[in-house]
Amino acid sequence: MRELIRKELKGFFASLSGYVVLCFFLVANGLFLWVIPGMYNIPGSGLADLQPFFSLAPVLYLFLVPVLCMRLFAEEKRTGTLELLLTRPVSVLRIVTAKYLSGFLLVLFSILPTLIYPLSLWFLAQPEGHIDVGGIMGSYIGLVFLSGMYVAASVWASSVTENQIVAFLYGLVLSFLLLSGFDFLSDLPALSEFQNFILKLGVNYHYEPMSRGVIALEDVTYFLTVIAFFIWLTVRKYHGARKWKAVYVLPALLLLNVAAVHLYIRADITDDKRYTLSENTRQLLKNLDRGIGVDIFLAGNLPPGMQKLQYATTRMLEEFRRITGNKLRYSVTNPAEIQDKEEQKQLVRYLAERGIMPVNLSRTTEDETLSQQFIFPGLLVYDDSTEVSLSLLQNVPGYAAEENINHSIEALEYELTKALRLVTRKEKKAVAFLTGHGELPYKEVEDIARTLAYYYRVDFVSPDTLAADLSYYRALIIAGPTKEFPEKDKYILDQYVMNGGRILWCIDEVDVNHDVLKEQETTYAVYRPLHIEDMLFKYGVRINPDILLDGNCVLVPVVTGMHGNTPEYSPAPWYFSPLLIPQRNAVTAGIQPVRVDYANTIDTVGGKEGLKKSVLLASSRYAAAMKTPCPVSLSITEEKMTEDRFNKRYLPVAVMLEGGFESVYRYGRRFGDAVKAEFKPESGYNRMIVIADADVLRNKVYGTGENARTIPLGYDEYSGRVYGNRDFILNCINTLCDDEGWMALRGRNLSLYLLDKTRLKGERTYWEMLNLLLPLGLVLMGGGIFWFVRKRKYGRI
Repeated sequence: MRELIRKELKGFFASLSGYVVLCFFLVANGLFLWVIPGMYNIPGSGLADLQPFFSLAPVLYLFLVPVLCMRLFAEEKRTGTLELLLTRPVSVLRIVTAKYLSGFLLVLFSILPTLIYPLSLWFLAQPEGHIDVGGIMGSYIGLVFLSGMYVAASVWASSVTENQIVAFLYGLVLSFLLLSGFDFLSDLPALSEFQNFILKLGVNYHYEPMSRGVIALEDVTYFLTVIAFFIWLTVRKYHGARKWKAVYVLPALLLLNVAAVHLYIRADITDDKRYTLSENTRQLLKNLDRGIGVDIFLAGNLPPGMQKLQYATTRMLEEFRRITGNKLRYSVTNPAEIQDKEEQKQLVRYLAERGIMPVNLSRTTEDETLSQQFIFPGLLVYDDSTEVSLSLLQNVPGYAAEENINHSIEALEYELTKALRLVTRKEKKAVAFLTGHGELPYKEVEDIARTLAYYYRVDFVSPDTLAADLSYYRALIIAGPTKEFPEKDKYILDQYVMNGGRILWCIDEVDVNHDVLKEQETTYAVYRPLHIEDMLFKYGVRINPDILLDGNCVLVPVVTGMHGNTPEYSPAPWYFSPLLIPQRNAVTAGIQPVRVDYANTIDTVGGKEGLKKSVLLASSRYAAAMKTPCPVSLSITEEKMTEDRFNKRYLPVAVMLEGGFESVYRYGRRFGDAVKAEFKPESGYNRMIVIADADVLRNKVYGTGENARTIPLGYDEYSGRVYGNRDFILNCINTLCDDEGWMALRGRNLSLYLLDKTRLKGERTYWEMLNLLLPLGLVLMGGGIFWFVRKRKYGRI
């Protein structure tokens, strides 16, 4: 076998055609990846990612591998040396294996020069070296398996003819059918019931995960068995395997694949495990009891960032489809490609009604002209009776475009599984707003109540109603009470917590009559305790009797002069309405700044041992806290923000508490008749969220009675901006009601692999030429060494 392999390699490298083939392959790669603008261009994508290469390689290898392997048996037949070879004391299996290994080594030689691509990305990454080494290694492993299968198919094609051109065409067509033929076949309506089975027969189904750095036993077994199948076919061609009957070989290969599917051994070797689904997601998908459809509308000639988002979406849905056994199916539709204009308008209107709004992308083309394109970054998830819309693009102010794309990809698993849970849920969990203590009226919480009603059953309950069944409501919202809590009500709330109930406290302990400022310049902030301070202290927090000022705040119109009889307004900072910064947490991941008004600050204190306290919202680094009572004056809009005045940093306003809580009444008076359940001195694992402001969930209301008009929560009428209040409160309730760990998916962090645009801009031509010419130079240098050694060896004879 060693001599046969050596003979084939010498024959290839001794001919000029071999170098021409390798150079053509490397030039095509270099041009598509580094020079020609388009979907495969790496510098144009701005990402330090080799995914374009691993998407392009299967197509180029369709031509390269059959060219490299077409002569292996066809040439032997044409020259009449095959019969001589078969008479040698070497088994047919060894001969075929030697031919296969020689072709496989030739393909590996073509892959080696491409290692310059990840090396270039290493130096071009920002910061230098910040690339997904594990993912690239896994992708190369997938490319090796793919090329090995192409070689096996081409070896068999070479064995059935003595004409090398015919052998090339056979190998090309056979490899193409393996790569894409089964995908086309699975799309036929008549075969829709067998779509999953047909897709698994194709190469693309198994290569695609490996090209992303995911190595699964199922995929490795598929490639190895396909290679073994073609080698077996080639051996049988020369009657050297009569004992290897199809009745034994084919079932054995099939059983190996079935066993690999059931074992489901899988390794995500990307550096940040970006393609590993959580166990919660896997269980949700495995338990699907109905067919689910997903229509993706992010399509078309997309810029690189949107291409990456679309790719991540389709790949995750493909993983979902695999796990569900084809119960979940997805399709990609581009509304802009619909020829019927009326049908296109109807679809656009239909998507807009479901919250999927078009986004206008402006791009500068190569000839410096400005082009505009509308895209629809959303999808619909549906079954026979329910439909849920989902926006794929998370737009966080202050984030660069690449960061927003990366955050959108981070949130994909959570958003997709949330949509699936909404479609497949059998009943809603119940949450409630507490009443009886001067809490915000319905009109002022209408926006968030309606938002929550989409996900939960929402009620308004008194403490006595709550006490009737402490386990009925999964979460309780205490929204801006203004009256002191009686001890009996406190006892009910305490036992509600001890029995596993979760509470969202939105508490104002400083009273400011803002309406007074419409008539006079100054009002006063007065401390207003609610007689729940001991409870909160026992649970682990203290709301301070102060009022927060922050340099990062909303702007309000202030009269700065008169134009005739018309006042002139200019924007001025209103430090009493801070824009709180979401801290790094699953609850706040990706949300916009949250507006509050006349908020207090929070200290974390006391609490049961082992209690976890996480700050969710905090001030900026330029903040101050005024002790009450204190004046609140319009003159503060004239005050400049200085470090001396705003000398506090990151003051907490919202905190989440997790762990075991101890009852406030463990050693004190108890109200045994207040609740039906037996007194519990402490809770098991539980959680609550405390926000030192009630305006965080208050929507503005203009007018009274039937003429009352509700302003959306978080909407600022002066700037026209929508802050993150609604998303924040919804995430708080989702977290409190989450018993399975779904919300942890929102805290997932994926590395963002970017190119150094400054360096690339100045050195782009250098890197283009390096990646285009250096691989060619390596091939030619290797060929020169081979010819020199060959000439020196045989020139002496």
